Amino acid sequence: MATWKDSTHSAWQSSSGPGRTSGGRSRGSGRRLSKAEMRRVYLRRRIIAVIVLAAVIAAAVWGGVAIARILSRRHSAASTVQAAKPRASSSAASDGQTVHRTEKSKLSGIPDCTASDLELSLSVQQSTVESGGTAVFNVSVAHKGQRDCLIDAANGSRVLAVASGNTVVWRSDICESSARMLLMTDKDVDTQKISWGTKAAQSSCKPDSALENVQPGTYTAYTYIKDDPSIRSAKVPVIVTQPAAPAPSSEPGTQDSPAQDNGTGQGNSDNRQ
Repeated sequence: MATWKDSTHSAWQSSSGPGRTSGGRSRGSGRRLSKAEMRRVYLRRRIIAVIVLAAVIAAAVWGGVAIARILSRRHSAASTVQAAKPRASSSAASDGQTVHRTEKSKLSGIPDCTASDLELSLSVQQSTVESGGTAVFNVSVAHKGQRDCLIDAANGSRVLAVASGNTVVWRSDICESSARMLLMTDKDVDTQKISWGTKAAQSSCKPDSALENVQPGTYTAYTYIKDDPSIRSAKVPVIVTQPAAPAPSSEPGTQDSPAQDNGTGQGNSDNRQ
């Protein structure tokens, strides 16, 4: 058995006869590697190991970045969906797509009308009226939306209000009224007349005869939907004036009675001697 050694380590050892190295590799007819060749072998192995390690590290980094991007996108998408839900609900409520205020709307499945479905308008036949007189208003409900909807157009739901400044002095819903449900489609328009007897309404329903007249001045009238005050008309001015003074009555006056003839031709004059 032959052994070759240098000053640093045992390089090769013959274990099974000629032509075999200690690692079991064939090197021809027992050819020994020089130090330079050994260094080149080790250098190539180290370079390959470094390349493999760099590839593994690069793959791990790329995979981590890809996973982080996927998770970030999922989180961002989930956040967007969650944030969009309240906006969608709010938008649907404002558009009236899922609004069911009345029992008939809930039972029929037809949504109640909203501000995007209806337009209210108001006009007065005479803008000036005496205190104690009556102002007659025309209230119109016009359909302007793209879908059918329900509206209660009774005076207790489609309210006419009269105000002096910011103070409401009369409302049409003080006295109860039966529901008047309308199915609004296409270009439907509903017009009704409402009278105001220039009275100041109280908190309870009373006949006009039990109410006091409002003071002369300028008032504003408008109409709105009680369950959705965003549906309202423009304001209309109404001027209430003092009632005309009664014409003076003519009272019968006393007239001189005709002179009576006393037979002397001098009537009632005194007789002088």
